[in-house]
Amino acid sequence: MNNLSPVQPFQASVTATSHGVLTTLTVDTSLSAKESIVSDEKSLLTNYVYRKDGTYQLVYTVVDRDGQAEHFAEDDGILPTLFLSPRQQAWVSIVPYHPDKELEISIPVFQREQVEAPKGNRPFVGDFIGCTQTAAIFHDADWSDTKPDKMLVMRFENGLLKKKSNLKLALPGNNKVVVNCAGIALLAHVGDDWLHREIDEQGNELRRRSIAAKGMYGLQILALSFDGDSYLLAQHAGSIVIVKIDMAGNSEIITLIAFEDEFFNTWRPEAIGDDTFVTRFNCEFGNGWLTTRKDQLLELYYSKDERGYRNLLNGEVLPLPHDNLVISSLNRTARQAYAVVLYPMAGDDDQVRQLLILNRALPTTI
Repeated sequence: MNNLSPVQPFQASVTATSHGVLTTLTVDTSLSAKESIVSDEKSLLTNYVYRKDGTYQLVYTVVDRDGQAEHFAEDDGILPTLFLSPRQQAWVSIVPYHPDKELEISIPVFQREQVEAPKGNRPFVGDFIGCTQTAAIFHDADWSDTKPDKMLVMRFENGLLKKKSNLKLALPGNNKVVVNCAGIALLAHVGDDWLHREIDEQGNELRRRSIAAKGMYGLQILALSFDGDSYLLAQHAGSIVIVKIDMAGNSEIITLIAFEDEFFNTWRPEAIGDDTFVTRFNCEFGNGWLTTRKDQLLELYYSKDERGYRNLLNGEVLPLPHDNLVISSLNRTARQAYAVVLYPMAGDDDQVRQLLILNRALPTTI
């Protein structure tokens, strides 16, 4: 396969702020932001960039931690899903154009010269959740505990993708899923309890236990283990809380901060260091992200009543040039560092023409 071609569809500016380095990318026409992932301690973004005739091109943008950006065009493919190989190299699943079929291929984003174009498969609609030593793992849930979750296992050998396996997981469904050093951990509601399971790459159950849920719902997993403390992120009684679970299954609720606005959505936490995670969210009145380490809250950025974001822990404001910003994605870059990708919400007669990328490193004091 041919390597990607460099393109330059954006005008760029870089600004240093007290919160991190802010890169602004602007197109002449319009764009549609997709997702991002870490690639060699840089952010790899996927976007559709539209032409004046209404057609569009899939463009990969690489932004380093100093805010400098490079752009590359995909020759033939849309609907990108970024993921990492077990060697932590950036890969993408895309759908090349075909007049009669919609089939997905999975290929490395860069250094394709040694790769032959693979045969296509039916697209998998789930999320990339992490890697084992030999495979990239994807998960899809149907929001029902009576329908089995699906898992896609992409097995690699010598840095190359060798096989894709589609699995149906044993009930219950609608699990939260994480990949850790022990295997693949699942957490689902069963009656008034949580069912914690550990499975292997073939979907075989290795261990299970029941944990009293104490009426807690809407969780995100920060850490989930049979062999140590587990940490879940949730809201409870007008606060953001951590549910800490010990090896015996005993749990306690630890309040992080009072926060009356209900989360509408939270996204899968992004690990940026040992026991340190960044989780983005949205509410009725804005959106933001928060950083935790075990049962401590390190920062909480929220856009409510701000032209930008306020860190509710110290009151400092990150001013930005737009109201109503959407967080497109959030990814790790390096240890204790991450990038937030944002764009201004389009009005009825407006189109999105700009991306903002904040590269932030946690202060050494937290």
